[in-house]
Amino acid sequence: MTQMKMNRRQMMLMAGAAAIAVTASSMSPAHAQAAYPADKIQMLLPFGAGGGQDEFARRFIPRMDPAISGQVFIDNRPGGNGILATEMLTKAKPNGYTLIQQTSSFTTNPFLAKSMKFDPLKDLDPISLVARTPHVLVVRKDFPANTIAEFVEYAKANPGTLNYGSGGIGSTNHIAALLLEKATGIEMEHIVYKSATEYNNDLLGGRLDLVFAGSAQGATLANSGGVKALGVTADKRSGMLPDVPTFAEAGLPEVNAYSWTGYLAPAGTPPEIIEQLSAAMQKAAHDPEVQKAFPAHELIGSTPEEFKTFLAEDYAKMGELLKSVQPQ
Repeated sequence: MTQMKMNRRQMMLMAGAAAIAVTASSMSPAHAQAAYPADKIQMLLPFGAGGGQDEFARRFIPRMDPAISGQVFIDNRPGGNGILATEMLTKAKPNGYTLIQQTSSFTTNPFLAKSMKFDPLKDLDPISLVARTPHVLVVRKDFPANTIAEFVEYAKANPGTLNYGSGGIGSTNHIAALLLEKATGIEMEHIVYKSATEYNNDLLGGRLDLVFAGSAQGATLANSGGVKALGVTADKRSGMLPDVPTFAEAGLPEVNAYSWTGYLAPAGTPPEIIEQLSAAMQKAAHDPEVQKAFPAHELIGSTPEEFKTFLAEDYAKMGELLKSVQPQ
């Protein structure tokens, strides 16, 4: 009898311990969520140190929620026009501790690369589109046109004689030129350069007819007096070139081209972590100090769903535009 009583007592104790364990187990996910981030966050950057995207990351990320930004370390992983770093991300655990800062090549690579081991719309979770930058059509100083309309008229009257420089097939300044050709039916010769410095020098020297430059670069060139700025590839005028009209104002809203910057995580990252990261990025995008630091950028700070929609639309747009371009 004594033994039986002891067994019953033991069973009651065991049942109580089990209940405590279940309660603790049910609390652990909430505890883990509240603790994020509890470790360092690796921010993959598909570009080398010292470039424009690297500078943006190092000035933008510190303006995020300190609980997050204090844990982020930037890992520069250039290669394959961003493909190398993106492949690394898709192989990382979807736990919020490996992210990537992406740019416009993300939606052009699928149509230019010989092969990719990931699907950009399925294998990554969008967090936030934080910035975009329009381009400016700049022409050599003695070009016989002073407006977008005059430029198109001249190009149609002289088919195939105009040349423009870019950083390569699928680069944003190449995309802008393709959009202009498609919208107007004009034909121009594309010349690929190794760097912006090279094609800017040829433009200033009169050896190149035109370039679609980033708005900051375009403003610098135009303010130097060495070129003429004719139009901005944006929904609204650039604060750096307030007197230069947009292509939409000239009746060509299709010529709408931007370089963009956004953040993504591996597919399957918990939604609550995505939302927490997105909120921190939206906060930074609307920070007056960030806006002051990047006057050429349109700071956005989108929600994950807005960024997802943007990527799908941009992917479709690039696919249509680049379908006639042969993979490199």
